[in-house]
Amino acid sequence: MEGVGTWSPTGADDVDRLMKLLEYVKTMGWNRAFEDDVLYGEVNCDNSHFYVEPLHSLREALQDSKLCMETLNKVRNHLGKKIRTLTQRSTPLVLEDGMQRLPNELLAHIFKIGHFSTQNCTFSLRTSHVSSRFRQIAIQTRPIWTRLSAGYTND
Repeated sequence: MEGVGTWSPTGADDVDRLMKLLEYVKTMGWNRAFEDDVLYGEVNCDNSHFYVEPLHSLREALQDSKLCMETLNKVRNHLGKKIRTLTQRSTPLVLEDGMQRLPNELLAHIFKIGHFSTQNCTFSLRTSHVSSRFRQIAIQTRPIWTRLSAGYTND
């Protein structure tokens, strides 16, 4: 068994405890690192000096494991936030990259399908205003400009 100490509000001891746990897993393997008698840091169990063995050691190991779990939960929450932020920031870039990788012929085909699935010419017009590339492809795709609309005014 390892020594008994105090909890640090700064979290440095908690991170050190977690690092020690990970080091134990790395060197001792999963099963041995999680056996009852393995402590990852110093533990200060209130009133633990009133308990006899093996209860004293078991309470220390329980407290030690709980502290590791709290630190893991903090790490999990921070990583979750980072993952959500990175996903949110990268999604538009992924979509933009995907659109840039689409061959012009495929985009022209998509424009035709969109045009023929609507009743008026707004799809073609809106598509041609997305970007200069879309405009160039839309202008070169003649079928999307051959429909007459009953919605045209005399002007």
